[in-house]
Amino acid sequence: MSRQEQLDQMFAKWRTRVPTDVHFIEEGLVDEATWEVAHPRVMVLLKEANSADDGWKYQDFIMDRGYLKERATWPTLVKWVYGLLNRYPTFAEVERNWTAIREQSLDFFKGVYFANVKKIPGGASANDQTVLDFANKHADLLVRQVEIVEPKLVLCCGNVVYESMRSALKKQGEDFEERSTDGGRRFLWWHRLSCRVVRDHHPGASYPREMSYTYLMNEVPKLF
Repeated sequence: MSRQEQLDQMFAKWRTRVPTDVHFIEEGLVDEATWEVAHPRVMVLLKEANSADDGWKYQDFIMDRGYLKERATWPTLVKWVYGLLNRYPTFAEVERNWTAIREQSLDFFKGVYFANVKKIPGGASANDQTVLDFANKHADLLVRQVEIVEPKLVLCCGNVVYESMRSALKKQGEDFEERSTDGGRRFLWWHRLSCRVVRDHHPGASYPREMSYTYLMNEVPKLF
């Protein structure tokens, strides 16, 4: 059974746990073949989708390049993901080549798995407690989702995302430990999957873009 087929089965089960009148957003692989050969395999984990629409899947949003219409979170994510998959270029280099990177983003996004902790949409500003509560209530399936795709790096975009993963792993009895790089980047080492669950701020947070990008690029290579 392919990874996508396993995800489809898991989400069918997950849907039975939420009210039928609640929108539920699934997250599949954009291109499974590209995912298999991606190095490293990066899962970008966010809080929740900012949408009240129904009947769409996260991978369709990526394939349709809907993220190019977003002005806050996604331009930063494009830069972060590009850097992680292309040997950590400097921020200045990414800025110089931004037009080409933006246009080619779907090519490298096919090798990334995008997901949200909370599968029920929210608004422009997520309530952290509802995100954490959702993770605790659905810890088994959240852990199973990561297990199916087997990333080597889970980039947790926001402290509550990181805490949600820590809580879910603990609740499921997974063997993990918290570590830090010498530069202070906190991450969970998930032994069974040989996976690094990395704490970062939300890409829409009000930090200088150059600073957040450079810190991420400097510290992630130390994890491998």
